[in-house]
Amino acid sequence: GLIRPYSEWEKQIGPGGPPSHRVFITGVGGAVIHPERIAAEFRDRKGLMKSCPRADDIWLKLAHMAAGVPCAKTRYRFPCLELPDTDQTGLAVSNVDQGGNDRQMIAALKYCGLTSLIPDPDRK
Repeated sequence: GLIRPYSEWEKQIGPGGPPSHRVFITGVGGAVIHPERIAAEFRDRKGLMKSCPRADDIWLKLAHMAAGVPCAKTRYRFPCLELPDTDQTGLAVSNVDQGGNDRQMIAALKYCGLTSLIPDPDRK
């Protein structure tokens, strides 16, 4: 299907589900990456910096999709540390609250020639 806006994605999925291209890993607590499965076009730093400079997780997700590698959430949990007075800055604000993930996802899909996954905003 088409990529839905980030605000509509199911968050905090539980572990134990089957690997799927519908699982988007963010790497906040670490992510196992299979570098030998990432094609040369995704090793292009220029492409990453042009399309999604503040969302490397988007770039890695597209790389894994292109390689046919589905993702899964493990049962591993880690303590999340939040620093005081940081909720007004950073990637959570620019990428999540201000729509940066959607803009960078669209730019990365265009860069990779995957425009068929981009929803038409005029389509209801």
